[in-house]
Amino acid sequence: MGAPKSQDFSKIMADTWAQYDELAQKNQEERDKYWCQHIEESATVGTSQTTEIGAAETAVTELKCTVQSLEIDLASMRYLKASLENSLREVEMGNAMQMEQLNGIQLPWSQRCPRPGRRARARARARSRKLR
Repeated sequence: MGAPKSQDFSKIMADTWAQYDELAQKNQEERDKYWCQHIEESATVGTSQTTEIGAAETAVTELKCTVQSLEIDLASMRYLKASLENSLREVEMGNAMQMEQLNGIQLPWSQRCPRPGRRARARARARSRKLR
């Protein structure tokens, strides 16, 4: 009776170790599969994020160039505005000087020449005197 029990025990131990090895092998395969998928997903996410970061960096660079260009245009327009304002002041000053000169010429002529209204009234008076 002692011998058959040890064979049964040996067989049970062998079966248990076989189940353990099979379960360990299956567990290892599932773990490897899980980590491979996880690594692939992480790599895909990393690649996607790298692409997005690259696109964002490109957009930022383009925006910086646009801002720089607009700042240059703004500075140019400010310079042009200042230049036009100076030109306008010079023209206004020249016009004011010409008006002063013309007023200076007009005043002596207006003092020398009677106004057309005075002349017409003087003629009308002269005619009315002749008619009387």
